[in-house]
Amino acid sequence: MWYKKSFDMETAYGNVVEINNALKHIDESLKKYDRYDGPEKMTYDDLDNVIYRAEKIALTCRAALEYKEKTMGVFDKKEEKKYSENLPVSVNFNDGILEIRTPFTFKRMYREGSAKENYILMNYVRAALIEWQEKNDTDLFQIIKPPFDVYIIRRKMKWNSLQICDHDNLENGRIINEIFMALGYSDNARNVDLHCQFRLADKEEDEGMLFIVKSRNGVTAN
Repeated sequence: MWYKKSFDMETAYGNVVEINNALKHIDESLKKYDRYDGPEKMTYDDLDNVIYRAEKIALTCRAALEYKEKTMGVFDKKEEKKYSENLPVSVNFNDGILEIRTPFTFKRMYREGSAKENYILMNYVRAALIEWQEKNDTDLFQIIKPPFDVYIIRRKMKWNSLQICDHDNLENGRIINEIFMALGYSDNARNVDLHCQFRLADKEEDEGMLFIVKSRNGVTAN
């Protein structure tokens, strides 16, 4: 299928009817609330449902845009830049340290029959890693040498024990897999020491997830 050439989604919405049905599910989650309520008034499950379906719609449409661009040449450089800037993930590599910033990750494993599909933030990580390498003419493959230290840092302006319960998050594991696929190494326990942390952010734009990968011995490719 065309969408597997882009974000490698397990399944995507295949037609307008499926996208519209997803929008109806989102509407069902939203219409429980007053239309002037802020999203913070919504339950965790309702927010999770909206995120899941909205992200899947976005990924489906992004994949279709990329397919049109590659097969029909319909976008100019301005449109390509707009597409890139909308990715919710940023990548930076400096002094042998790889940093990936993403929105907050959430536990979504419970949704029946969709263990892989629920973790779609990893698709944005994959796209951002590919884009960074192309823009910087730099191949991340084995650019850092094992063993590795990996830091997963959740950053918020304030501590909330109801929102930040623990560090156990399977979505983070999916993202780590994507990072190590780009680095060309296994993320098994012999190669990687994993450090999970919470830190207070100084400003709102610093809120979110920060994934840091570096060589434990400070060794990078020559």
